Amino acid sequence: MMKAHLIFASTIDSAKTVRIIREAREELAAQTHPDPYIAPYMPGGSLFMRNPGIPLEALYPDGIPAHLSNRKVNIDMSNLDEGQQYANRVFVDSANKLYWIDK
Repeated sequence: MMKAHLIFASTIDSAKTVRIIREAREELAAQTHPDPYIAPYMPGGSLFMRNPGIPLEALYPDGIPAHLSNRKVNIDMSNLDEGQQYANRVFVDSANKLYWIDK
């Protein structure tokens, strides 16, 4: 329905276009699910911090083999910068399923 509104809006004057876009945004907000989707590995997700892996340093006390990945990631699974030892600080709002990374 909203796509039809927007196609129609492109053929009329700007006042009607603004009104139709406002109505489409209101309709979208009304139809948005009250409990938004969250990726399983993010805070609040079903896999977040579930059975975390054993640190490779504990598994290989004599040194980690070169063929194993030892990449370090932030909470959103983005890679850490080269030479950065720890992940960035993160604020997690579990009630609203949001997070902010302090970079």
